[in-house]
Amino acid sequence: MWRPVIATLVPPEAEPIDTAAAKRHLRVDHADEDEAIDGFIAAARGAVEAMTGLRVMPQTVAVSCDRWSDLAHLPVAPVKEVLEVAYTDLLGNEQMLPAEAYDVELSGLAPGLTVRSPPVRRPGTLIRIKLLVGADDPAPEVLQAIRVLLTEYFDRGDGTKSAPALANILANHTLY
Repeated sequence: MWRPVIATLVPPEAEPIDTAAAKRHLRVDHADEDEAIDGFIAAARGAVEAMTGLRVMPQTVAVSCDRWSDLAHLPVAPVKEVLEVAYTDLLGNEQMLPAEAYDVELSGLAPGLTVRSPPVRRPGTLIRIKLLVGADDPAPEVLQAIRVLLTEYFDRGDGTKSAPALANILANHTLY
């Protein structure tokens, strides 16, 4: 079973929509609200990531699970690279699973990992995976969903008014 928290270890270096593009979208022609707009962009990206399981921009994340078989369906996409697979051995020592010990399927919305001969783990401990994830070029529908939320946040909404529209916009871009 996957643990519900996907921890961001290294955040995106940039947002999918820059301040100037957001201001044009919102029809803002002054700098007074630039800081707030930047915050709304990050919040909208984060909300879309939470709704879909997709990471919109390149970033490094960590996930944890209970069983080796859980790795067959990773809880985040798109996955660019598996950076590390760690587990605790029977003696309580942290071990790194070598890349040669597993096969990786990184394509599309169903990334996964198959461990060829799973090592024995200490009972009650988690498997920890560090991944490089995110799109280099987010899909137009994902960017539109971010703009919809950006507009609602800018108008001091909480994102609930646009929820039905977002579900439709993101229907083909949702991991789970």
